[in-house]
Amino acid sequence: MSVYTFDALVCSQNKQEFYIAVLPTETLEKVCYVSSRDQDPKEGFQRSLNESRAKDIANYMNNKDGIIPSAIILSAQDTVQFSFNKTKNTISFKENNHGFMVLDGQHRLYGLFKSGKNYNIPVVIFNNLTTSEEVNLFIDINTTQKGVPTTLLLDIKNLSGRETKKEEKQRKLFDLLNEDSVMAGLLSPSKSKVGKITRVVFNQ
Repeated sequence: MSVYTFDALVCSQNKQEFYIAVLPTETLEKVCYVSSRDQDPKEGFQRSLNESRAKDIANYMNNKDGIIPSAIILSAQDTVQFSFNKTKNTISFKENNHGFMVLDGQHRLYGLFKSGKNYNIPVVIFNNLTTSEEVNLFIDINTTQKGVPTTLLLDIKNLSGRETKKEEKQRKLFDLLNEDSVMAGLLSPSKSKVGKITRVVFNQ
């Protein structure tokens, strides 16, 4: 059974330690898994993998020179015998296909797997978590650490140079109506507001 060793940093927040490292996807593919609620109704808590979304990520990496700098969050299981060497600042673990539970970033990770290429990606690893702690961390990540609203992303997309012709027409019409029409004041360009029409709804 293979044993892997990688450089890592230890970080502590509110008495909880975790480890930050950069791992190749060819290694992660051998040790990571997802605890899906559908597959394990008793103890699973993740949503099922969306194959289409994973394929989109693979296409983004392979055909659009994409980058995924945000870390995948993992929970080390007893099966990999995870350890940290304080002297060398390295982590070590054994190969096991149920070695690290993916707490956040499953679609990013499986999209990278589907790309067929070996990428180095940042990971955050927790060790010695109970099932309850894993679930609570998953809930915290998906409730208190929210992503950027789609409405704001649409509002700033023209600044990125990646706006399509259709999106450009929609943006200009939205802005025109919001400035000089009976709809002025009823539209919200960058965030959701009760009683207001966002760019997302307008475009749909």
